[in-house]
Amino acid sequence: MWLRIQGPLSLAKTLKYLTFFFVWPGVVPAKYVIVMILIWPLVLFVSSLRNCVDNRSVQEVSYWLLVCLIAIIGTCLAFWQDPRYYRYPIALMAFTAVFGLDHIARNAVGLRSTALIGVALLILASPGYGIMRQQGGGFSYPTIADNLAVFSNRLSTAQVMQQRYPKSVLASREAFLHPVEYERSAWDTDMGEGNKALSSFLLPLRPQVGLWYTNIIKWQSYPNAKQSAAELSQYGVDWIFRVSDGGFRLLSSGEYALEAEKFDRFPDHTTWDYGFPAELVKVEY
Repeated sequence: MWLRIQGPLSLAKTLKYLTFFFVWPGVVPAKYVIVMILIWPLVLFVSSLRNCVDNRSVQEVSYWLLVCLIAIIGTCLAFWQDPRYYRYPIALMAFTAVFGLDHIARNAVGLRSTALIGVALLILASPGYGIMRQQGGGFSYPTIADNLAVFSNRLSTAQVMQQRYPKSVLASREAFLHPVEYERSAWDTDMGEGNKALSSFLLPLRPQVGLWYTNIIKWQSYPNAKQSAAELSQYGVDWIFRVSDGGFRLLSSGEYALEAEKFDRFPDHTTWDYGFPAELVKVEY
């Protein structure tokens, strides 16, 4: 059901946009891999003209290119299209890119110098170096000064939380002002404000709830507020701790169950569309 709601693609659509899925996330080795896949017949042809066909190497590169294809197809079939899910096959892509480019350099281009090939690979890998200088922004990348302060023990976790997760600090402080409710509470770590209401990892230890994201409330119970409230109570949750509109709120399990009742379980589009063509973001049931 979760996969249906996220709207994973059919195999036909995945194959139709396959080359696009290698390129759009911005994963550099994935781009090199799809280019190698497309020019692989030409590489074999040029290698044969030069009488430099290494059958064992050809078989191994072909194998890894095929594995990369399967990995991207599997990612698209299992998840909605999101750059974060490319972190699973990224090591595979990086290895295949290096191995395949080395094969092309030696057999199709005719380079024999390992040093030259290494320099070429470093140049091809250089587009990703900019991540080291990124700071701030929507993902709150730390500055170089922040990193140096951490290494020199001048910046503590408490200070970082105050700077980057002030809502989690507020939640932790306010929660202990309600000791009775706290014993049967859960954190609302759903999308929240700006998709970053609370950090799931920087909170006092209690269960966490989130419509669509956790399964304390069973999926089929969402339309029934009474049943949803009962399931929360059975799990030991009578109160929901939430940070919204810059303040701390307590919701009863009944109030939270009413929100679940109104939740759209069957959206007609994926949550994030990234400007994709309509057929990639429209959910069919």
